[in-house]
Amino acid sequence: MRRNLAYLLSVAACGALVASCGGGNNDPIGSPTPTPSETPSPTPTPTPTTSNLDFGQDFEKTTTNANIIYAYFTPQSGGTEVFNDASRLNGTAAVQYSVDGDTVFAFPGLSQNVTFPNGTQTGKTTTSVTYEQGDDTLTLSIPNGDVLRATLQRSQDYTQDSIAGTLRSQRVAIFFNPVTTTTAIGSTLSYSGQPQVAGGVLGETPSGAISSPAITLSVATDGTVTGTIRIYRMTGGTQQLVAELPISEQVDASGQFVEEVDDTARGLTGRIVGALAGANREELVVLFSVSDIDDDDTITERYVGTLIAAR
Repeated sequence: MRRNLAYLLSVAACGALVASCGGGNNDPIGSPTPTPSETPSPTPTPTPTTSNLDFGQDFEKTTTNANIIYAYFTPQSGGTEVFNDASRLNGTAAVQYSVDGDTVFAFPGLSQNVTFPNGTQTGKTTTSVTYEQGDDTLTLSIPNGDVLRATLQRSQDYTQDSIAGTLRSQRVAIFFNPVTTTTAIGSTLSYSGQPQVAGGVLGETPSGAISSPAITLSVATDGTVTGTIRIYRMTGGTQQLVAELPISEQVDASGQFVEEVDDTARGLTGRIVGALAGANREELVVLFSVSDIDDDDTITERYVGTLIAAR
């Protein structure tokens, strides 16, 4: 019998109590605009048990501290859609996927779960499923087998600095199977993937202008993860490097890591968090958030993103 999603969330919250308390903060998302607070520190925590992530059968999955949100704003009077704000979030997200019934998504800060009846499904392949209902679009993606990226896009009326318009937000949660092997890493592991990034200068950078090329991260025999995420902005037909985020951090006993990162050349600071995924470390998950801080302690530029990389 399928369990109630509220029950899954309560169990996950109890299991992640240690990770969720302490340093860092949860950004309130009651309003459609993410607050410009610093990135929370706890590491991503998967469901304790492995799930068969397969769109050919029903499954349920929870994740804790593996969420980001970002949004774009378009004035009602017309004009370019521009980056509004973004953040990485602590808290538990959940997905309950059904082949023939309702698919349900829960995300930190949402006042209620979002349910998509089977009739709202608009596309399905072996690696992705898409649902559309009203102003909401849910995309579930399983690119390799042990990690699922869920993205809820929502459009709503919004007023920004007394200007009426539309806010298009994206809530992203990463779900993944835990590592179960106890065998030590015998040789360097290489993981390849392409980061999905968003951001820019708040209120200025057009949507679609930010990108990040595919990268390869390495995990040494001592568990040290190395590699560099580079973020570019398209300006006048030219790619401009706007952030360079080097990773060099050792995973803990559970295969997770947290690293403070600074791009001093561009005045950016933030955190990168990640975790190995899959029974035999088949995949690597990374989430990141960096921003600048002006002399008056205001944030004018921010970049967030996720990476699913596989061997």
